[in-house]
Amino acid sequence: MSTMRKAVLLVVLLIASTIPAFVSADDEPVRQRSSMTEFTWTGNATSVQVSGEWDDWEQISDLTESEGVWSISLDLEPGMYCYKLIVDSAWIFDPAEPYRGYCDDFENSIVRVPDTSQPMFTHTIVDDLLTVLWHAGSGGGAPDSTPLALATGLWDESNWSWSLDLSTLPDGKNTLHITGEDVDGNVAEDLLLPFWNGEMSDFVWEDALIYMIMTDRFVNGDSSNDGESTNAAQGADWLGGDFAGVTQMIQSGYFTDLGVNALWLTPFNAAANGTGLASDGQHAVSAYHGYWPTAAREVDARLGTADELHTLIDAAHDAGIRVMGDFVINHVHEDHPYFSEHPDWFNEGCLCGEANCDWTEHRLDCLFRPYMPDVNWKVRNASEQFIEDVMWWMETFDLDGGRLDAVKHVDDLAITNLAVRINERFETAGTDYYLKGETAMGWAGHSVENNANEYGTINRYIGPNGLDGQADFVLYHAVVDNVFTTGNMDYQHLDYWTARSQDQYVADATMVPFVGSHDVPRFTSRADPGTADEWNQWVEDGLPGQPGTDDPYIAALHAYTWLLSTPGAAAIYQGDEYGEYGGADPDNRHMFRNDSQLTANEISLRENISAIGLLRQQSEALRQGTYASLFNATDTIAWSMTTETNQAVIAMNRGTTPATFDLDLEWFANDSLSEIYMDQQNQFTLPANGVAIFLQPEPVIIVPDNDPDGHCLILDNLTVNQTMFVTLDLVNICEKEIHYPGVNATADHPLVSGFSGFNEWYYMIFPDTSYNHSWQLYLNESIPNGTNVTLTFEATILNCGMDGSWHDCPNSTLQHTFTVIWPENGTNDTVPEPEPEPEPEPEPEPEPEPEPEPEPSTMDYWAHAELGRPGYLNVTLEAQFMDPDVTVTVEYRVRHDLVIDDEPHMTDLGGDDIPMISGAITFNQTFEVEIDNGAGSYCVRIYLRLPDGDWIRPSQNYPGALSCVGVTESHWDNVPDVSEPEPEPEPEPEPQCIEGETRPADDGCNDCVCGSGEWACTEMACPSIDDDDSSTTSAGGMTTSQMVRIVLGVLTLIGSIFLLTLLIRGRSQDDEEKFA
Repeated sequence: MSTMRKAVLLVVLLIASTIPAFVSADDEPVRQRSSMTEFTWTGNATSVQVSGEWDDWEQISDLTESEGVWSISLDLEPGMYCYKLIVDSAWIFDPAEPYRGYCDDFENSIVRVPDTSQPMFTHTIVDDLLTVLWHAGSGGGAPDSTPLALATGLWDESNWSWSLDLSTLPDGKNTLHITGEDVDGNVAEDLLLPFWNGEMSDFVWEDALIYMIMTDRFVNGDSSNDGESTNAAQGADWLGGDFAGVTQMIQSGYFTDLGVNALWLTPFNAAANGTGLASDGQHAVSAYHGYWPTAAREVDARLGTADELHTLIDAAHDAGIRVMGDFVINHVHEDHPYFSEHPDWFNEGCLCGEANCDWTEHRLDCLFRPYMPDVNWKVRNASEQFIEDVMWWMETFDLDGGRLDAVKHVDDLAITNLAVRINERFETAGTDYYLKGETAMGWAGHSVENNANEYGTINRYIGPNGLDGQADFVLYHAVVDNVFTTGNMDYQHLDYWTARSQDQYVADATMVPFVGSHDVPRFTSRADPGTADEWNQWVEDGLPGQPGTDDPYIAALHAYTWLLSTPGAAAIYQGDEYGEYGGADPDNRHMFRNDSQLTANEISLRENISAIGLLRQQSEALRQGTYASLFNATDTIAWSMTTETNQAVIAMNRGTTPATFDLDLEWFANDSLSEIYMDQQNQFTLPANGVAIFLQPEPVIIVPDNDPDGHCLILDNLTVNQTMFVTLDLVNICEKEIHYPGVNATADHPLVSGFSGFNEWYYMIFPDTSYNHSWQLYLNESIPNGTNVTLTFEATILNCGMDGSWHDCPNSTLQHTFTVIWPENGTNDTVPEPEPEPEPEPEPEPEPEPEPEPEPSTMDYWAHAELGRPGYLNVTLEAQFMDPDVTVTVEYRVRHDLVIDDEPHMTDLGGDDIPMISGAITFNQTFEVEIDNGAGSYCVRIYLRLPDGDWIRPSQNYPGALSCVGVTESHWDNVPDVSEPEPEPEPEPEPQCIEGETRPADDGCNDCVCGSGEWACTEMACPSIDDDDSSTTSAGGMTTSQMVRIVLGVLTLIGSIFLLTLLIRGRSQDDEEKFA
C-alpha cells in the first residue's frame, strides 16, 4: 500500500471514529423544528392583529392575550413577507422585528420564514463549554455523523447534542463552521461560531486604534501584479500597493510598534479599468481607491489574489490585529453586471450637487458621478443581494468588522438589515463585529443647538440593530479645523467640544475620532504656515510641499496626543503618523514612505506617536476611561481619563513659554513620555509646545493578614516532643496552586538552635495539600534553669509585602512555649507547656508517629538537606512510586538563596539525574553536595519525571520535595586543602591519674608521683592503670606495658650515666689546660 493510500485510509478511519452510533431514522426525534411562525406584541391594548404579504394582505388575524403578552402562531410557507401589526386599529411596525422591507412603496416589517424541512443547529456557550443541539427537520431525521468542526467534542445520543471545550482550541482567532445533514440526506442550516482565545479575547472595540490603509498607496510587496497605466492625471493612477505589501508590514511589527490593533483597508473588490472624470469634469482619475466596484465577489488582481488576502488576514490575526473591510453599498460602477442585468435595482436620479439636485434633499437617489449608478434599496431583490455580498466577503475572508461607505445616501433599512444579518451570523459566540459608518456632516456653530442636526443625522444609524459607531465628523470640524490646524480657536474650545462628543451621541456608541482621512488635505499641510496650496488637487494649480518649519509637526504631536488619549476607537490615516504632506484628493494619497525617505522631523513625530500609541495599549484608562476636564485656558489644557480602578492625566501647552499646572489629584507621578516631574502637590511645568501623560501608579495594596493568597495557608498539627523534635503541617486549603509559600520558624532565645534562620519555602504547592516540616532543636546548656522559650511558626508567601520585602505576609501563626528545666544529672529534660485548656497535669507529647506506607498507585518523594563536613551538604533523597507499569527518573536540583539589599537572589547550582528506575519501588539515596557560594540558604529539590518529561505530583500527605538549610560563613572554617589531605590526628591518651597525686609503696613500687597524667616512679616501674593492656601479662606477672616502661627506664638510666661520664671527662681536660 502506498504512503498516499495509507494517509487516505488513516483519514477515513479518523473520520469514521468520530461518527457516533446514532439512533435509527425510525426512532422518535429528541428535538424537532416547529413549522409554525409566531408573532408577539407586549403592552396594553383592546385588540392586536397581524396582516401580511403571505396572503396578499387579505386576512387580518387576531392575537390572543395572556398576562399582557399578545401572540399568534401561523403556518406559513418559507419566504420573506412584509407585514404589520394592527394595535387598536393603528398599523405599526413590529417592535420585536428590526428587519424591514418595501412592498408597493410602503415600508413594512419583514418576517423571514425558514424552510423547516431542513434540520438546524442551535447552541449555548457557558464558561467556554460549547453545547450544540440538533433539531430535526419536519422529517424527524437524526444527524448522520458528527460535524467535522466538533470532531474533538463529545456526542450525547440521549440528548442529540455535542459538547466541546472551546478553551482547548488555539490562542488567537478560531472560527467553527458547523455543517451536517440528517440520515435522509437533508442538509442542515449551518452554524458559524467565530471567537478569540487567549489574551486577544479581552479586546473590545473601545480599545481599538484603527489604521486606515488605501491599499494601492501603501506598500508594493509584489510588483508582478502592478496594473498598466491608465493615463490618469498625476496622482490619480494606480501606484502598485498590494496585499503582499500590507502583509510584509504586519509581519515586520510596524503596526504593533504603533500600538495599532485594527486595520481598515479600502475595498478589495474588482474595480473599474480605465478612468472617469473627476468632479471638476476635466481630470481623468482611475479606480485605484476601490470605490468603483465592477464585480460583486471578485478580488481586484492589481491588489493581489484571494489567497494573498487570506494570508494578510491570517497574519493580522496572528499579531492580534482585527481587520475591517470597506463596503460600497450606495453605488456600483456602470461596468458592474448588476447594472446591466438588473437596471431596475438602480435609481434614475440627478447628479448630486447640480442645479435642483441638492446633496441633502436628494441624498437617497442622486448619482455621485454619471458612471456610478445609485442602488435603490427599496427593491427587495437588490437589498438582499447587496447584503448577501457583504456577508460573503465577511465570511470568506474571516473579517472582524466593516466600514460602510456613504451611509446617509442609502435607505435606513440598508443599515438596519445589514447590521441584523451580521449580528445573527457572526456574533454567535459573543465576539463583537464592529460596524463603522461614514456619515459626513459638519460643525454648524458654537452651540449644541446649532449642531443638533449634525449629531442627529449621525445618531440616526447607530444602535443595537444598527451601526456600532461612526466617524466623528462634528468633532473633526470643531477642533481639527479650528484648533489644531488653523489655531483660530483656543484650548477651551477643544475641551468643550471634546466633552460634547461624550454626551451627544447614542449611549454605548463607539465613535471614531480622527485627525486626518483620505477625503481631506493632509494635516501637516493644513497646519503649515508656509503654504497656501493645501486645498489644491492638481499639479498645475500648485501643490503643497514638505513643510519647512517645525510648526506643523508640533501641531501634529498635540493633535495626536489629544486623539489617542480621549474616548473612542481612534483612527490614523496611513502616513499621518510621520506627518505626510499633501493637498486635496488625490494629492492626499501619496505612496507610503519608509524610514530612508523621512526627515528628522518626520521620524521624531512617528516615534512620539508610537510611544503614545503603545502607552494607550498598556493603559486601560487611556482606552476606556471617562473624559473629565481638569483645567483649560487659551494655550493650556489638562484632562483626565478615569476608569473604576485607574486614572490618566494628560496636559498640553501650545504656548511659546513654559506653563505651570496645579491640579487637584489624589496621586502623583512622573510623565510617561518625557522628563516632566509632578510633585506631591500635583504641580508640574510643561515647556513651550510640551505635552505630558501621567499614569496613576498601580494602586499600592495594603496587604491584610490574609492576602494575597495568604488566606489559603494554615499551619496545623504542631508537635514538640521530649527530645525537642518539632513537626507541623503547612496546608494549602484553596482550590488553586500557591507559588512561593513556606514556613518561617523562629525562637525568641538566641541559644536555641536548629532553625535554619531562613524562611523554608516552596516554588509551588498543590491545591488542598499538606506539606510536613520538621526541625531538631538544641538547647545550649548555658540557658538558665527555668527560662521560658517561645517558638513561633508563620505560614508566609515569598516577596508579597507592600514594600517588596521578602517575608511579609504571615497568615496562620502557631506558637509553642516551654520552660527549660535542667535536671541534676545535667541533661536537658525540658517539660513542654500545657495546652491552653485546663488540665490537672499535662501529658508529655507523644513521639511523632512514623509516616504510613503509601497506598498502592501513590507517588511520594522528598528531599532532606543538612550541614555536613565543612564545605558540604549531606543530602538524602527518597521516593516511593507504586506503579509497576511506569518508569520514572529521579532528578534533583540545588540552589543558593541570598538576600541582598532586602531583595531575594536565587542561584541555580545545578543538579543531576538518577538513572531511570522502574515503578513499584522504594528509592533512598544519601550523598554529599559541595557548596562554595558563601553564606545563605541552600535548598535541594527532588523531582520524579515520566519519560515524556511531565513531573509527577506527590500524594497529598507526604512531606515536601524541597529542603533548605541555612549556612553561615563559619561553615567554611578549617576546610581542608583537597590537594594535600591532612592526616587524621592520633587520639590523645586518656589520663591515668590526677596531676600531683602520689601513690604509696605497692607491688614493688616506691615513691610514685603523677605527672602529665602518668605515674612516674623513682626506683622501679609501678603498675599502670591501662584497661587496654590489663589482661595481657608477661612472665613474672607484669603486664606488657609495665615491662616496656621498665626497659625504657633502664635505657634512660644508662644514657644518663654515659652523658655524665663524658661531661666529667671534658671538665678534667679543661682544668688541665687551664693549669698547664
